[in-house]
Parts: sequence; structure tokens; C-alpha cells
Amino acid sequence: MREEKSLLIKLGSSGSLKLAKWMPGSKMEGLVSSDEFNEQIALEKFEHLATQLKSHLYDRHADFNSQFDETYITEYGEINIAGNKVKPSQILFYFYNDEYKQQMKMSLEERFNEILSLETNEDRINDLIQLVKNKRVVPFVGAGLTVSCGMPTWTSFLNDQATENELDLEMFKSLISKGHYENCADLLLEQMTGPRFNERYKHSFTLRQSVVGPIKYLPTIFTNGVITTNFDEVLEKTYALKSRPLDAITDDWMTHVKKGNNFIYKIHGTIEGTANRVLTKNEYDSKYGENGSVNLERVLPKFLRACTESFSLMFVGCSLTSDRTFQTLKKINSDFGMTTTHFAILQKPEDRAKRNQREKELVEANIFPIWFEAERYEQVELILNYIKLKFEGIL
Repeated sequence: MREEKSLLIKLGSSGSLKLAKWMPGSKMEGLVSSDEFNEQIALEKFEHLATQLKSHLYDRHADFNSQFDETYITEYGEINIAGNKVKPSQILFYFYNDEYKQQMKMSLEERFNEILSLETNEDRINDLIQLVKNKRVVPFVGAGLTVSCGMPTWTSFLNDQATENELDLEMFKSLISKGHYENCADLLLEQMTGPRFNERYKHSFTLRQSVVGPIKYLPTIFTNGVITTNFDEVLEKTYALKSRPLDAITDDWMTHVKKGNNFIYKIHGTIEGTANRVLTKNEYDSKYGENGSVNLERVLPKFLRACTESFSLMFVGCSLTSDRTFQTLKKINSDFGMTTTHFAILQKPEDRAKRNQREKELVEANIFPIWFEAERYEQVELILNYIKLKFEGIL
């Protein structure tokens, strides 16, 4: 004899909600007699309720819904009403919403525990969330956050172009490890000539697929604009898809940030042309300071200082090693002393000594790391999803 499983619902002809017992592979057997139950009425009542509620609230939790459906169907089988397949998560959401929220919370907490238990992550994430709730955080987005959308990292772009143009790849890797990206760009420009290099640069950073991955959480969490060194248009597309379009600006940042205007601050330019681009050594020197130095009177250091005086920055997809932006932040903190705390979602060095050294370097810029495990890039999405759900009060 098959074991009976309890969970599903049954609608009587009066439209009242009834808990049903259901045996896998059989028709639903309710607590009301069969002549009181009509599957077509049940389906119509379900569809009516689904249209009355805001279905986007159900759709917002697609990951949990699909996980719940897979687990339920594997154990009990599919749900059919009047020949129509109905998802178990829909039944749970529309008819037992309190239970739906509880199940989702338990599932999410189990998933999030792996990142909250890393080092000091839980305390730092909670500090960050409080600042987010107070609208005091601006995300600073690097190339690592758009890889899932098909964009190359700056490192991979330079290495790929060096290989294609038969330049010394080991030399490139050595320069990149020291943060000398602009020197690599100069070598490529010399080898390829400007027009050819600009064409490859534009084509490589053109979005050709859907926006996916952790970047999709930013519009829901952050409302104070975004700073990015990326050239591509993934951020513009991401905010537009969430019906929160932000204009991208490539100059006059100081005026806008002082007024608290919400823009995508593209501080290194765009894929469209070379105006305001920061890519070659001359371009870096012009915006940051001569010969690899940081001049706090130049446009980008002044802008970054103004930002750090007003907001906490959350770096995501950024390497924060020896690049010019990181050096600028360290100098601002050294010369003026930052009063705001900043955060960075970064890959955790496996060796404790290296991890301590990395954290010590970051704190020189008043940046505190929120770690994800080595090569576990999916945990970046987990971290942002956790922040989003806490911000929304779901957790």
C-alpha cells in the first residue's frame, strides 16, 4: 500500500480552501467527498487567485521556486489539475503564503550559512546592510562582476590581445601582476596601431547576451548611483531592465556627486571612442598623476575623495591590488584619514598568513573584506542576494 502524503490543496465547488491528502500517481483525494470537488473549478479558482495577487512577488524568488519544485516533484510527482500542470511552489505561494515564506527562509538560511561562517563575514555584512538601509553605500563595480554576462576582464583582454599579436605573454603577465595595465595597453597600441586597437577594444566590451549573474541584484539594493571603471554597457542595461534606468556620465563627476545625483559614474570612459577614456599610460597620468603616481589635485583622485567623504563604497568585481585606483584610495586615507568605512567582496586567500597580509593592505585604504572561498565565484551572487533579502526584510 502506498504511503499517503499530505500537502496539496483542494478547492470545493463553493470555492473554500481545503487541505487534501494525495497519493503519488493518483488523483487528489480530498477531505471533502468527490462529488463536492471539480478539477476544472479548482483550476479556475487557482488561476483567478493568481491574477488577483501580484505575481511578480512570486517571480522574484525564482531560485527558491525551482529548487522547491524539483525537490517536491522528485519525491511526490507532478501536480495536475484538470489536465494542467501546476507548480508546487505556486500552490504554496498562493494558498499557504506564510508556509511559503517560512520554507523559503529556512532554505535560504541554509544556503547563506556557508558565506556567513567565513571569517568575520557575518558582522561585516550586517554592518554593510545597516549602511545600505541608511542609503549611505555606493557600489564600485569592476570587470569581475560582468564576466557572467560575457564580458572579459581587463587582464584577460590584454592577455588575449598580446597572444593574438605575438607579443611576449610572460612580460604582459609580469606587468599585470604589478598593476601596470597602462603599460600593457601602450605596448598593444604600438603593435596594433590606434584604429585597430580601438576596434578590438570596442568589440570585446560590447554586450551580446542577457544580463545574468550577481550584477542583477544591484538595482534593488543601491539607489545612490554606481561608480565603475568598466567600459561596457552592462550596468546601463541592468538598471534599465529593473525599470530604474540610470544615465551614464563620463565627465563632470564632481558637480554631480556633490549634488547627490544618481548616475553611473564611468570614471574610465566607455567603449564609444577615446574621449575621457583611461586606458593608456598618458591617459592614466592625465587623470591620476604623472609616472604612476597619485596627485590628489587631479580629477579622479578629487572625485574619489569626495565620494569617500560622503559614502561608504562597496567594491565588487575589483582586484584592489596595485592598480592606480587602489593606490589613490590608500593615499587619500594616508593624507586625510577616511571617516567612512568601505567594503570589498574578495576571494579569500587560502593561506592564513597571506590572508592577514591582504587584509592589512586593504585596511590601508579603510577597506574591509567580505570573503568568498577560492574559485567559488557563485558565492558573490549569494552574498549580494543575502544583502538584498535582508534589505527587503525577507530574512
